[in-house]
Amino acid sequence: MDFGGVAMDSGGVARRRMFLRPCFRFVLPVLASAAGCENSPEVGPRSPSLIAGSDDGETSSDGETSSDGETSSDGETSSDGETSSDDETSSDGETSSAYVDGDPSDLMVVPPFFPCDPDSNAELSNDALRIVSWNMKAAREAPVEDIAAELSRIGADIIALQEVDVRLRRTGSVDQPAELANALGYAYAFAASIRVDGGHFGLAVLSRLPMVDARRHRLDSRDTSELRIALDVTYCHRGRAIRVVDVHADIYAEVAERQLLEVAELVSSDSGGMLAVVGDFNQLPGEPGLMPLTAIGLVDPFAEDNPATARRGRLDYLLLGNALARSLRQTQVWETRASDHHAIFGDFDLAP
Repeated sequence: MDFGGVAMDSGGVARRRMFLRPCFRFVLPVLASAAGCENSPEVGPRSPSLIAGSDDGETSSDGETSSDGETSSDGETSSDGETSSDDETSSDGETSSAYVDGDPSDLMVVPPFFPCDPDSNAELSNDALRIVSWNMKAAREAPVEDIAAELSRIGADIIALQEVDVRLRRTGSVDQPAELANALGYAYAFAASIRVDGGHFGLAVLSRLPMVDARRHRLDSRDTSELRIALDVTYCHRGRAIRVVDVHADIYAEVAERQLLEVAELVSSDSGGMLAVVGDFNQLPGEPGLMPLTAIGLVDPFAEDNPATARRGRLDYLLLGNALARSLRQTQVWETRASDHHAIFGDFDLAP
């Protein structure tokens, strides 16, 4: 299930744009300099920070970062530290702006970043880690409260979500990742792919672990009606960096194949490391889109049984770099009626 329900402009600008993997990268200054991202804005001490960036990965030229780290796009930061974008809210609470449904969104929300050093998370009581991926269908099958309750029962340390709404009218103008994070007591990152229905639609990752880095990569979305992204985040678990790339590929097979090839190129240098590429790939086992990911050495721990995760079969994946795969202890499909997809997760033992 993809955005579903909003008609895109067939033949309009949003349908024919091509994005060649520009990304938004927001890191601490010391990491930014090392990564060649000196122009990336520093994330301030508050959580979360709202960042609106231009397509070259830098803060938009008319945006300013306030002293508390909040960033505006072509709006300004108000005296209470809240950040405005290019939307305007009328007295009756409706949001208006000059955009077309399906246009790309620059909205990205991230928590503060932290360096990953040997003392990070020293208070964690054990070396266990659970990573879950779930297409939550924007809480259209069940309310956000039920989604939060389901995630609480799963008890994952890192939660990668697809099909997430932020202030869309169709789901009651709720900021879904913020609501979920508040309910679970986690920090979150949200990256929007498109602006639609008065809000933003995209991917989110929630975690109890400190975040080291977060980037959005726009994927090749030619010949389709919905722009796609990957949300690329790095967390720190007791001094070890763990990279998680959250993906929701296109429903059209040939487009999904191009997008997953891009993802494979993006992560190939980390394929032997502590890496998880997760999400709704919209590919069945054996279809061509998966081949570039397995060709670079990513491990598919569900490959032997290929359990169904949606009505069509298995569409959801947890692909692992070799170092993380060696730490895997078990996998599970979490069956649920709260979405049209089941959740999947892996349990890892990260003892040295």
